[in-house]
Amino acid sequence: MLQNKLNSLKDHLEAAGPKGYFPAPGIMVDPETLDPEKKARIREQGMAALEEGIVPLPASLYMDCRRTGNRFRFEKLYYRRRILLSRMMKAWLSGEESPGLLDGIINMLSTICDEWTWVIPAHNWPNDETGKALPPVDPPRVDLMAGNTATLMALTVYYLKDDLSLEADRLMERVKRECRRRCIDPYMKNDDHWWMGYTDHPEHGELNNWTPWITDNFLHTLLLLEPGAEEFKRAVIRSTEILNHYLDVLPPDGGCDEGAIYWDHAAGSLFGCLDLLDFVSGGSCGLMDDPFLKDAASYIHRVHIKGNLYANFADCPGVLDQMPFGLMYRMGCRLDDPELRSLAAELAEIPEDREMYEEAFSPHREFRNLLYPVKKENDAALPGAAGGSDVFPHTRVFIHKEKDLFVACKGGHNAESHNHNDIGQFMYYWKGQPGIIDPGVGEYTMNTFNHMRYTIWTMQSGWHNLPVVNGREQKEGAAFKSSRFETGDAFCRVGMETAYPEEAGIRTWDRDLSITREELTVQDTWEFKGGGNRVSWHFLCLDKPEISEGSIQIPLKEGQIILSFPGDKLQGTLDFQEVPEDDGKMGAWGRDRIWRICLEGSDLPAAGSMEFRITGR
Repeated sequence: MLQNKLNSLKDHLEAAGPKGYFPAPGIMVDPETLDPEKKARIREQGMAALEEGIVPLPASLYMDCRRTGNRFRFEKLYYRRRILLSRMMKAWLSGEESPGLLDGIINMLSTICDEWTWVIPAHNWPNDETGKALPPVDPPRVDLMAGNTATLMALTVYYLKDDLSLEADRLMERVKRECRRRCIDPYMKNDDHWWMGYTDHPEHGELNNWTPWITDNFLHTLLLLEPGAEEFKRAVIRSTEILNHYLDVLPPDGGCDEGAIYWDHAAGSLFGCLDLLDFVSGGSCGLMDDPFLKDAASYIHRVHIKGNLYANFADCPGVLDQMPFGLMYRMGCRLDDPELRSLAAELAEIPEDREMYEEAFSPHREFRNLLYPVKKENDAALPGAAGGSDVFPHTRVFIHKEKDLFVACKGGHNAESHNHNDIGQFMYYWKGQPGIIDPGVGEYTMNTFNHMRYTIWTMQSGWHNLPVVNGREQKEGAAFKSSRFETGDAFCRVGMETAYPEEAGIRTWDRDLSITREELTVQDTWEFKGGGNRVSWHFLCLDKPEISEGSIQIPLKEGQIILSFPGDKLQGTLDFQEVPEDDGKMGAWGRDRIWRICLEGSDLPAAGSMEFRITGR
């Protein structure tokens, strides 16, 4: 059991120790072995970053987030500073010696040290309840981005130790002091952060990716600051306690109920922690051999559809362009998962500039990518190449893959991390193309994570492939859940009656999904508390469908989807939600609207069923 292994770590730290986990200062990667094209791009980006200079980040812009609810205006500039520092530092370490580059690095280090806080305004708690737009300077809090920043700053002074010590040794001292004050000390001394799991914070719900993400940064930051043996041992004990709190709430099947986008910092950051801890204990605790870690790592290739498409439940956009292929590859190597290595190789070949994501959100990973380049796998021998049905029984997610077909469906409950009200939600992809879709999520605002969350249309069951029953949609909360979740070969059943409020009048409701090659049959079978019921079945798609009696044609770039339904019982109509031009997450679909097919049935009997057939052609 992984938790027992973590508990035993404290007795094995003398087996190896932290020395050697990072290359020696100044040797992030040997410039002579770096791919020439890669090295040229690194140096070009570094000089462009120097020329761009320091972007202003006034206090009033921090306050703007609370005043308007807009997170993007502040965060764009906040992340930009860190990306520029990362790029200048990589260029210097790759052999770029242009005049002014080291000064640019020094100026950016000093500027980030001067920032009021490293916590972004959307995470400005506990001041959320007081209405204060600026956090106190002391005591400092630790959020995701404070941890990221500390790691980047520590990376910089570690790798540039010799260069900075000539004239900027005082700045190095300050950077280390700020990393300790803003990240290391609060992590070690303050038990009241909700993501630590020491105290109950019901407004935040269960622990989520924050716990391993911040712990990953904490461990890397401390190691880069070159702690003494006793301090490091105390830190390992503390971090293993906090990680065990996180493991307590995870489903044992390794599923990620936060959605594929958060796998990066749920399973991915957990791996980052365990990889480091495995190194410093000399591998004596067998962390990399744990079956739970391997299951959690495999989640992402099991929900992968094609290219940049994944089963996108919860707060996952429909299109994910910036997945961490370098991390995937290292996980696949360490955990002996050839399918994960293959997916990493596939993503690495997509010709896009995606370094920015890890530069902003996972600086230490981005550096390790240079040390461990991705290599191509032999896909013919992959164990999952034949497809078939797959299931996460505790997370309650069902997946089925064929040559041209991908189907996914979920049960679960409506208080999952980054939850949407979506019990019984399914999606249908044909030849790697979105057919019947989950709409995904829009750009985050302050309302995404407060009491207004379920006023946002993407969170509502009425904007998923689900029925609205007697005018009632599903409700949020752990009590609203799937009553049953049964799976077999090409089959899944979800009990949905407990996802709806009493006012819907449902006694039982089963949704059965059956798959035969290119066709998916969805059958809803119900028992109401009385007769005369009204149900509207919804199906979402990207391009405008054409409705005829008993059939709907959904166009694709290659082929089409045919949705067949009982034309004598249901009346079809269309409506849509427009996608805002500045919404990058929804805009990733490449459409200006999401279409909703509404199939209305009235005066339905107390007991009955309705069948829909979905076919790709």
